[in-house]
Parts: sequence; C-alpha cells; structure tokens
Amino acid sequence: MAYFDKYGVEFSDDRKTLVKCPKEFQGEYIIPTGTEMIEIGAFGWCIGLTKIHITDGVRVIGNNAFTCCRSIQKIVIPHSIEIIGYQAFEFCTALESVDMHIDCQAKIAGMAFADCTRLERVYVSNGVTEIGPNAFACCKSLSNVTLPGKIEKIEFGTFLQCRSLEWIHIPNGVISIDEKAFYKCTALTEIEIPDNVKTIGTDVFWGCSSLNRIVVPKGQKAHFMLTSLSAFSSIIKETNNR
Repeated sequence: MAYFDKYGVEFSDDRKTLVKCPKEFQGEYIIPTGTEMIEIGAFGWCIGLTKIHITDGVRVIGNNAFTCCRSIQKIVIPHSIEIIGYQAFEFCTALESVDMHIDCQAKIAGMAFADCTRLERVYVSNGVTEIGPNAFACCKSLSNVTLPGKIEKIEFGTFLQCRSLEWIHIPNGVISIDEKAFYKCTALTEIEIPDNVKTIGTDVFWGCSSLNRIVVPKGQKAHFMLTSLSAFSSIIKETNNR
C-alpha cells in the first residue's frame, strides 16, 4: 500500500522509493531520510519546485526524475548516489550549478543534464568513472567543468553545442574521445589531447569556429592528421612545440 506524506508526495509502502510528486507542488522539498530511490519521472514537470535537497542515503535518481523542473537553480549530489539516470535533469532550464560530493562514485547516464541552458558550472567528483552520451549536450552557458581522473572515455556528444565552453582539461586516463564530443563548441579555443588517447571519433571538433590550437602528444601529430583530425592539420601542435 502506498504512503503519502503531508505534501501529497507518494512513496512505496516501505518508504524507500519516492514514487511521485504532485505536479502542482510549489517551493522547496527535502527528500526524507530513509529514501533510497527516486523513481522514474518522480518530479517530472514540477515547474513550481524551486529547491530540492537530496538526502544522503539516496542511491538512485531514476530516468527523467527531474525533467523540466524549470525553477531549480542548484543541485548537490550526495556521496551515496550510485546512478543518475537517463535525462534525469534534462530541460532544468534555471539550473546554474551541479556539485557532487567529493566521494561520490555515481554513474551518469546519457543526457542526464542535457538542455540545461543556464547551467554554468559542473563539478564531477573523482570517483565517477562513466559519463554517458550527450550528458551535457546543449548546455549553452556551460563554461566551467571539472572532469574526474578515472574516466576512460568521453562519449558521443558529451559537450555537443556547449557554446560557452572555452577550455576543458581532458584527464590523462582518457583513451578515447567519441564522435561529436565537442561538436559546435564555438567558444573553445584550445584543447590538449593527453598521452593515452588512442582514438578520436569523427566530427569531434566540427563547428568549433574559435579553435586555434590542438596539442597532441610528442610524435603523434602524423597519426592524428591521417585520421579524424585531418581537417585541423594547420593548428595541430605537439607537446614539445607549443
């Protein structure tokens, strides 16, 4: 039997899963202690939700859990989170910052923060090993991103059309950068490819109209010029030639 709190928010009978928040909810909401999962679409289209406190102990933020919550300005992810689901915060158009607890090891699914058009700053903790495709796509205000050192792959379209992104540090552990990872990042001026990167997909930097320098490891210029970066031969430099 379902349980409803005083705000009309529905929980499973054991109160471990938050099932649904009424769309007409207004103001701030604190996830109760003991909650372990925020169900698929639980807060979707709650446009009057202005602030959400995700209590430590929550393990899963389901797919579309906060889609189109257009009044939330800040998200803090506690260390207990293991999964941030597909499109979990998509179209949170007032969201300005995302901070993860330093010990958080969550897997970030595809499009988790896509189309958060006011999102300016993201801190992804070092425990994170997976960031899904298009995770930050079309975040046109995003200018400050800290990526974790443990990721091995920058997925398809991760930062697609992040038009305010001028610079980003790619961690040394990255071994592949997939197609369109930085597609149409029109403010991006320089990027350094770390030593361990073996493959770069097609159109990774397509439409990066401000890009004037791509730094690759010593001895790798010819390799990358013959593959996916052939269109950028005039701006590729090796690390000892900066």
